[in-house]
Amino acid sequence: MIQFVSLQQFDSKGVARETRHCFVEDRLLVIQTGRYEARIGEQTVTGCAGDVVFFPPRVVIRDRSFGGDVLRCVSVLFRWPGRPRALPFRVADAGGRMGTLAGWLIAEAGQGAPSSPAICSHYVSALAGEYIRQARGDEPQLVKTVQAFVRRRLAEPFRLRELAEYLHLHERYLIRRFRGLTGITPMAFVRRQRLEEARRLVCETDAPLKVIAEQVGIGDPYQLSRLFKSCFGVGVRELRKARLR
Repeated sequence: MIQFVSLQQFDSKGVARETRHCFVEDRLLVIQTGRYEARIGEQTVTGCAGDVVFFPPRVVIRDRSFGGDVLRCVSVLFRWPGRPRALPFRVADAGGRMGTLAGWLIAEAGQGAPSSPAICSHYVSALAGEYIRQARGDEPQLVKTVQAFVRRRLAEPFRLRELAEYLHLHERYLIRRFRGLTGITPMAFVRRQRLEEARRLVCETDAPLKVIAEQVGIGDPYQLSRLFKSCFGVGVRELRKARLR
């Protein structure tokens, strides 16, 4: 049975850092904002917001954050008996399920209740299971279809009714089915996809926030700013200033 050991929240504050580690436990790193690079044994792995990186035990790791880029992440140490062999070192957290689980894990670990270690172990088991599922690349067809629809309509606001009509599904059934597959509603998923693209544009371009808001289908830059801070835990201005330092 998977056993939770500890977790640590990390914030680079836009400062370049290079560190060397070697853990006796398995480790998952859930990246919330910023860019990350690690040398795991002989392989170089890069990641950014929305990625999760796996580190096997007893392997020398050399990792770094980048100056001018705010790296925020959650590091989870745990014991994983019977871990599948040949897991990839990085997967994309499609739908944000691992990020949600990491948030629950942080909250429970901070409780300090007698039952917290057992509950944390259950959360980590779910986290590991989701990592395996993403590594297999077997995202359900419904989720893939919604992703494709969002990509085509990224700059256009649309309602649940339009998405349901495109899928030829009743709205209530779509919500129930999609939530069962991902843990979130279809429109929450759509909003997350828009915000991920907004984050990329904020980090990689100098486009004004008004232009970015229009490109990702949110329209109102003030609303985008509020949603951005709520989703990523860092403001647009803070992220862009850190990139320019």
